[in-house]
Amino acid sequence: MQSLSPCVVMAYLDVMQPTLQRPRVIPLPEQVVIGRARHQARHAELRREGDPAAQLCAAAAHDEGTRLPPTPAAPTASQSSPAGQEPFLGLAEHTVSRRHARIERRGNRFFLEDLHSVNGTYVGAERLAPGAARVLCDGDEVRICSTCMTFHCLSAPAGESGQPI
Repeated sequence: MQSLSPCVVMAYLDVMQPTLQRPRVIPLPEQVVIGRARHQARHAELRREGDPAAQLCAAAAHDEGTRLPPTPAAPTASQSSPAGQEPFLGLAEHTVSRRHARIERRGNRFFLEDLHSVNGTYVGAERLAPGAARVLCDGDEVRICSTCMTFHCLSAPAGESGQPI
């Protein structure tokens, strides 16, 4: 196993897609855009050359005995998003918008913003207004089309769900 660069992971997502048998743990960088994968595939992966969070994800998958597919068909966060250079988490669903939502860290808080997606971004049963950002709290359930994700924050205690801002 390769050695990991020192890094601090402040938050991560448990991603559960209909095609997965168990959730995938995706460490979150400072900001990530979530959208439709460029190529349809079975898993959502976070990989970036030299990115400590990505190395952590790869190491966790290695420890579980899972091999990360080297094929470019796997949706990755290592690819830049279609509109820029920010990390990108691709979901293999045709109902996900190309740039569906963004998770961004501001201080010790993480915010989820709907990027004017067609099918909406949900936290619990609440649909975010297009362009609105909402504070994410530990344990919040995020849904983008049929992909369910649980947000986990390691830097703040669990609390009530945040309000739209």
